[in-house]
Amino acid sequence: MATVSANGGGGGGGGVTFRAATALDAKKMKAVNERCLHENYTLSFWESTLRAEGRGVSFVAVDAKDRRRVVGYCLGYRAQYGQDSSAMQCTECAASPNTPQCPQYVLFSIAVTPSSRRQGVASELLRRFLAASDEEQRAVAAAAAAATSSHDTQRGVDLRARHVVSLHVRPSNTGALAMYERAGFMLRATIAGYYDNGEDGFVYSRAIYPPCHPAAAAAATTTTTSA
Repeated sequence: MATVSANGGGGGGGGVTFRAATALDAKKMKAVNERCLHENYTLSFWESTLRAEGRGVSFVAVDAKDRRRVVGYCLGYRAQYGQDSSAMQCTECAASPNTPQCPQYVLFSIAVTPSSRRQGVASELLRRFLAASDEEQRAVAAAAAAATSSHDTQRGVDLRARHVVSLHVRPSNTGALAMYERAGFMLRATIAGYYDNGEDGFVYSRAIYPPCHPAAAAAATTTTTSA
């Protein structure tokens, strides 16, 4: 579940710098999480998620004057639809269940300490997560293209690079909703009573281009146009 404790406004985060997170950051990320959010997790969860192979899409924001002080984080990972309840299909994959599903990335949690909010820190953490997931998937796509054909088109690489990013967020977290929508996320579903206090959970995912399954995309476009 992704819950944001900072409104993503402003510029580049002021006196904050950003870097990729490692398992060595687990305790500090956990401390920020417990200070900012109601959804908390064990240290072993933080460590195992950060150590997982191929999951280099998590970041920390640190105080520029004291690099040991973590003031924000973004925890994300690559997932597999059907094996991870946080993963969300894109609409085209959902319409073509018998074809290979596009890769999934989950934005699990993002938080910023009170003193570092309203400086664009959350937005920058989100931007880095999205850029890293895109870069990782494009590297996979390029390798696959090289292995199958030396004459593969850029379109072919783009298609292999498709992926969907999903997250859960509280409807009451209006700052987070606005930040996600600015980044291209769309509301996909509502889960009743998702959070411990009984609040519903919104499921957001980022639109995928180019289409995963062109035929399904064309049919969806035709339906929308004629409606």
